[in-house]
Amino acid sequence: MANSSSATLGAASPASGSTENAAAADTRLDARQVISFEPEQHPSKMIDDLLATAVRLHATDVHLEMRSTRVDVRMRLNGVMRFMQTPLNSQNIAHALSRIKVLAKMDIVEKRRPQDGSLEARYTAGEQSHPVTFRVSTMPTIWGESAAIRVLDPWHFDMRLEQIGMAPELLRVYRKLAAYPSGILLVTGPTGSGKTTTQYCTLRELEQRDDLKIASIEDPVEYHFDRICQTQVVDALPFAGALRAFLRQNADVLLVGEIRDAETAEVAIRAATTGHLILSTVHTKDAISSLARLRFLQVSDDYLSSTLIGVVAQRLVRKLCPHCKTLCTPAPELVASFYKSEPPKFFRGAGCGACQGTGFDGTTGLFELFAPDDEMLSRIAAGESVAELQRRAREKGFKPLLADALEKVASGVTSLEEIARRLPPTYL
Repeated sequence: MANSSSATLGAASPASGSTENAAAADTRLDARQVISFEPEQHPSKMIDDLLATAVRLHATDVHLEMRSTRVDVRMRLNGVMRFMQTPLNSQNIAHALSRIKVLAKMDIVEKRRPQDGSLEARYTAGEQSHPVTFRVSTMPTIWGESAAIRVLDPWHFDMRLEQIGMAPELLRVYRKLAAYPSGILLVTGPTGSGKTTTQYCTLRELEQRDDLKIASIEDPVEYHFDRICQTQVVDALPFAGALRAFLRQNADVLLVGEIRDAETAEVAIRAATTGHLILSTVHTKDAISSLARLRFLQVSDDYLSSTLIGVVAQRLVRKLCPHCKTLCTPAPELVASFYKSEPPKFFRGAGCGACQGTGFDGTTGLFELFAPDDEMLSRIAAGESVAELQRRAREKGFKPLLADALEKVASGVTSLEEIARRLPPTYL
């Protein structure tokens, strides 16, 4: 994710006076632009058509991947990579990459080292126009330079907690936890599971409170908030250093993009014990396993039990297209791997023009929330194993990810095949 994202929620970022920024700000994209295969097409038009198509299709990423004799262009739509037909080939890709680098303020001569940059363009659909930021990353490969372009479209990013897919009761508890004056509230899951979205939606709600000073430490900053002090992690200012600095500025709520090392974990825990609410992420497969991760980072059980207020684990799945959703019968062996009793009715997307023939339209989250009570906190303090904590949590009514997933299957939000893709039977 980009070093210098300029997407601002609700408003375009002011342009600087530099020539490079002016070039990026002058980039205009239109919803009517489509990828054209005209011979000898100018690199500017190729790139503009590609970026406009990505915004129109609500793609999150565009990948230009060099192969031995061709260029593969793929977009990530609803979390899944799809090939795109484009005029890019092994003869014109160098010119197209140079065009991207110019717009993203990168060194067009350097091809042997990775580079990062960003550009901003205005996207027009009908009478509406808004800024879209593209984060660009290039990487040398054995066949030449490849690029990945992250699409950050604030108009397509609905930052309301009600829209991310949490069940009403779980959302009620999560909001209660996010209103705590101190402690650590974690979101966990693999890359691409929607952790950043959940955190941004949480910040959006907290931002409405005038009585809080809120700061964030991110790698990178993806979307800008008007009333939050946001800092970009760099080599000279890592997570732990930035966190220490914000503590000296008397912040009430601190978002730490990720707890990835022992030093950051220690500073975050100490901040939580001194009256700060810390929001952060870790990478574990489920909520309670985050305890093992923090223990690995040398956080003591006493500190864990005194600061941890909750952990959300999540995944993203594709939602069935409402226009072509129909009843179906999944493979019996697939049904048997998820259901031990009478299964519900199942649905799938047949594919139509509205969903580009995929059968899916948009994504939603699968969630589980571990909010330890006094008994569970005592067991954490005593060093009880994660496996035993999981068993006791289920006895107390803890609903795992799979339970939320199967509820969304039963209500027709998604398909059983999609659940198996994100939570395969081996997960059980």
